[in-house]
Amino acid sequence: MPYTGPTVFPTYQASADRSTFGELKADLARPINPDDENVLAIAGDSIVAALKVYARFNWPWDVVRQDITLTSGTETYALDRPFKMPLSCYFLDGSSRPDKRKAFIEYSSYLEMYSANSDGEPVFYTVENAFESGQVTFYPRPASAYTARLWYYRMTPTRFRTDDTPLEIPGYADEAIRAWAWYEMLKRIGGAANLSRI
Repeated sequence: MPYTGPTVFPTYQASADRSTFGELKADLARPINPDDENVLAIAGDSIVAALKVYARFNWPWDVVRQDITLTSGTETYALDRPFKMPLSCYFLDGSSRPDKRKAFIEYSSYLEMYSANSDGEPVFYTVENAFESGQVTFYPRPASAYTARLWYYRMTPTRFRTDDTPLEIPGYADEAIRAWAWYEMLKRIGGAANLSRI
């Protein structure tokens, strides 16, 4: 049976107090040696490991909304952010308000139960491979133009190109990430002298 899930309409804005990757790295390295490149690298690895642990859960700050213009004869569309889990999808009415809700179905169920060669007004959507394709497919294939509004949980970003890159989590969640990163750092740094400084 297709999953429809709860309807969530996020109204928050991105917080301005986000820590950067470099700031959090320096905070972790400070008790040991913030000037040592090896210590800073271990701190960076620890932050990434902590973020990957927290990415296993669905957080309010990971909810994104995307409007998709569907065209006749095209069923698959790119997503702006890496997809983790569906929340809700509506087709919009003439005033751009959510009107007709669409169900989510797992891709394996879609392949098993439906013919991929049908046209009409879509009744559900699916994602083929959330970690690779980043595309959403509507079924049946649209026979005319529609606008869909999709809410979903994105994958929390865990790659940072520069130290100035802000973590894509709100400032109030920094401490939880920092605490787990300390745990990861303890596993990596070793040595009684270093452990006693933490």
